[in-house]
Amino acid sequence: MYDRDWTDDDIKEFNKNKDQFLINRKNLTIDFDVVLGKGASSTVQKGFLKGRSPLLNLEDSLKCQQYQDCDVAVKVASTLGQIEATRWMQEIEAIKRLGYNEYIVSDFGLCCDLDRDTLTYQASLTKRLPIKWLSIEALTERRFSEKSDVWSFGILMYEMFSLGKEPYVSLQNHEIISFLSHGNRLERFEEVPDKINQIMGSCWENDSAQRPTFENLILQFRNILEESTKSYGYVQ
Repeated sequence: MYDRDWTDDDIKEFNKNKDQFLINRKNLTIDFDVVLGKGASSTVQKGFLKGRSPLLNLEDSLKCQQYQDCDVAVKVASTLGQIEATRWMQEIEAIKRLGYNEYIVSDFGLCCDLDRDTLTYQASLTKRLPIKWLSIEALTERRFSEKSDVWSFGILMYEMFSLGKEPYVSLQNHEIISFLSHGNRLERFEEVPDKINQIMGSCWENDSAQRPTFENLILQFRNILEESTKSYGYVQ
């Protein structure tokens, strides 16, 4: 379980579902002749479990979720890359392609047309923007490009692989610019593969030129998905 700021609602939810982590006594055999350790008030004996540990089942479920998230990430990155290639940020039909079954990434209120020469968009100071999903240059200069979209895609990855955790949950909106300007970023997760953490971190490079393109992101995620299936075994 990753480190996080637990709210009262989180604790209540965990207590409500904690039984799923307990081992059924019928499946547990204790060898009282084998003592593993003694304490001031208790003794630890060796035990044998019939079947699988509930935690292993949970771990398998999380791994499955991670690869489902990779699949979603490929689809989102692919669509964003197509839109970037066509340069039509106000084309409604292109925006609709962001919807894939129940996975939808869209906000028509934020649609804008890029400058055809610089491929950037300069937002006015009065435009309302979703602070927690913006790149550092969008926050400080109101400057948007494909690479600022890549930053936002990294935030989407954070939400998916944290199973819905809110980004910058411990920060107020006015604190985020200072937080990012000092080189800080959202935390990485021990439970996800290193490659996922590396991709996510690359989306938040301070220098936008160092961030990957959507085309590159698609290749990286497809490689991860292909690697995950190698252990399945296939008939030659």
